[in-house]
Amino acid sequence: MSCSKLLDLFSCKPISINAAPGPSIFMPLQPSVLLSLRPGPWPERTLSAPIPYVLGLHLQFRYNINMVEHGTKVGALPVGSVDESDQKSFILDRLDKEELEILDEVTNGTVDFRGRSAIRSKSGNWKACFLIFGTEVCERMAFYSISANLSMHLQEALHEDVSVSARNVNNWVGTTFLTPLLGAFVADSFAGRYWTIASFSCGYFVALALVVMSVTLPTLKPQSCDVLYDKECAEPTSMKVSFFYMSLYLMAIGAGGIKSCVAGFAGDQFDEGDKKEAKRKMSFMNWWFVSISFGTMCSVSFLVYTQIAVGLEYGWGIPALISALTTTAFLLGTPLYRHRKPTGSPFARVAQVIVAAARKYSVELPHDDDLLYEIDDKEALDPANRKLPHTQDFTFLDKAAVPGAEVIIYNCKGARPDPWKLCTVTQVEEVKLLIRLLPIWITNLMFSAVFAQVGTLFLNQGSTMNRKIETIGFQIPAASFPLFVTFTICSLLPLYDKFFVPFMRRFTGEERGISLLQRIGVGQVVSTLSITVAACVEMKRMAVAKRYIFENGIIMDHSKGSGATLDLPMSIFWLIPQYMLTGASEVFISVGQMEFFYSQVPDSMRSVGAALYLSTVAVGSFVSSLLVTVVTKLTMNSNGGWIGNDLTRSHIDYFYWLLATLSLLNFSIYVACARWYKYKTIPGRSRSTFTSPDVTSPDVTFHPIKPLLHQTTTHHGNDSGQIKQLPDPHTHSNDHYNGNEQM
Repeated sequence: MSCSKLLDLFSCKPISINAAPGPSIFMPLQPSVLLSLRPGPWPERTLSAPIPYVLGLHLQFRYNINMVEHGTKVGALPVGSVDESDQKSFILDRLDKEELEILDEVTNGTVDFRGRSAIRSKSGNWKACFLIFGTEVCERMAFYSISANLSMHLQEALHEDVSVSARNVNNWVGTTFLTPLLGAFVADSFAGRYWTIASFSCGYFVALALVVMSVTLPTLKPQSCDVLYDKECAEPTSMKVSFFYMSLYLMAIGAGGIKSCVAGFAGDQFDEGDKKEAKRKMSFMNWWFVSISFGTMCSVSFLVYTQIAVGLEYGWGIPALISALTTTAFLLGTPLYRHRKPTGSPFARVAQVIVAAARKYSVELPHDDDLLYEIDDKEALDPANRKLPHTQDFTFLDKAAVPGAEVIIYNCKGARPDPWKLCTVTQVEEVKLLIRLLPIWITNLMFSAVFAQVGTLFLNQGSTMNRKIETIGFQIPAASFPLFVTFTICSLLPLYDKFFVPFMRRFTGEERGISLLQRIGVGQVVSTLSITVAACVEMKRMAVAKRYIFENGIIMDHSKGSGATLDLPMSIFWLIPQYMLTGASEVFISVGQMEFFYSQVPDSMRSVGAALYLSTVAVGSFVSSLLVTVVTKLTMNSNGGWIGNDLTRSHIDYFYWLLATLSLLNFSIYVACARWYKYKTIPGRSRSTFTSPDVTSPDVTFHPIKPLLHQTTTHHGNDSGQIKQLPDPHTHSNDHYNGNEQM
């Protein structure tokens, strides 16, 4: 290798070095060079260029990549001639800025907003996550500030029955958590996560403004009154009802683009190829859930009180204003984000495998798996396209990867085979991953059905109980009691991360303390316990109600359901245990679900992973709505049935016991599905049914400098131009670094 080529490689000129007092010695670099990039954790990765003995000096240039991460240029150290402490005095001033950035590029394939490879020190990490989290915190704050009192608003302003309002709230909540499937499709197909969040956030703000208008403008605002006692209460017009529900469901659509992409986009800000960032990513899900729980806490405390004390126009108007501010902040942070390019519609990829397998239903599978069609190694270097190992489950889908004569034809044309006729093994394995997830997804629906009672029947329970704090004369809004759910989450999640995980790690050896499926299972047990406690408290409330009515000789007008407004001599604080147990179940199951679905879906379908988690909430809400409808029709009698307007004669406790029984049966099925499930594997990683997958980078990673290690050049005399690998300092003596090795 010539001196000029080597100088071009490093973009520098001959370096002036003061070896001793006196005139400077100008030393051109010699042709015999050993170049090494020793792989290893930061900051031990080092790029070294030992220089042969020239003018009595043996030099070794070191470049510490870890210091580049902090924006520091590192000098060249004349080994053996100066002290180690003087290293920084020798600066590689001529090292090109672009080459510095190449060394600092991320390895997960993400790019900046200009489409260039993202620079680790300038983008991503927590500084970008905070702005991304802000959009989700705002969305949760607006959603829960509206849903907290929505059931009572439907009963008072729109004159709906208890069962009808509960069904309508469940349907709206279910739609809100189902639209993320639409957002995931848009993000993964063509728009990308950034543009999906940005556009849907703007739409969400518009929807919030319409909701505020529906309770503010006289032409749109229905008359709110006590329909049980006010004979002159006017029915709302169909136009007012339609406008209100239209605004609510526009909110649901806007939330779909935010919910489906926020977790995935925030996860893209961490490079799994860097150990520091990979470690941060392991705890980011917990802190993400803390942040959205903080938004929920603000909505069910301050905002709900504002709705009761001042009015809905202010209680719902404040979240609309915050939505405008957070959306603006998100857009201003555009240069900080790392973007993953959309890989095409995930639903189309699934359909291609099914169609291709159906077309070849009569084709026999080869005995050797290597004969199946697969992407080449060069394409697999892209983290978004990394290979998945072939598995023996659902082998009928493998027929989609059986090559035929079309491969030769396409190769001759230099084109890819038609994916509707021939799919890669990796694409087939992606579909298998989704199929394996289905039993876990289905067995988590019951938890969401139980959680749906927090905003409906739990609220109706609390509205009949004594909510006054006599010492200060303050009456707690029943809609504010979900505060205990979020308070429990915000309190337990940091404790879970700091104490529970290290404690369990001692016994299980699991990096997360317990596996993701075990965490979800614990959450299901706690959820079953919470609805059981709710049933017991409701039995106590019913007994107090009957005794109170009998002792005071109260005559109830059951046709109007006046029991719903009766303040019983039983404190609302009896409901705290069921709310706190619900929050504890969220700590285990919701965070576990989010991380499980995010990590187990194919890399090209990360937005779908977030949508799968959210869809459990959606379908669970629809299940709750269906149960309420069926139970109301089957149990309707002169007393109003299990769920009637008169809560002193209804038996909500029976409905709670039904949910507890279904939850217990669901948990037994979940255990069987969890034992059957196999975690996603990547070549080089171990696979286990009982442990969680690693979050470290795969064995096949791309580094911009690594190809240099395999280059060869022409020979000059006895010098070999082949670039070699230096010995690792951890496995060799220090003589290698004191200029004593033979070269």
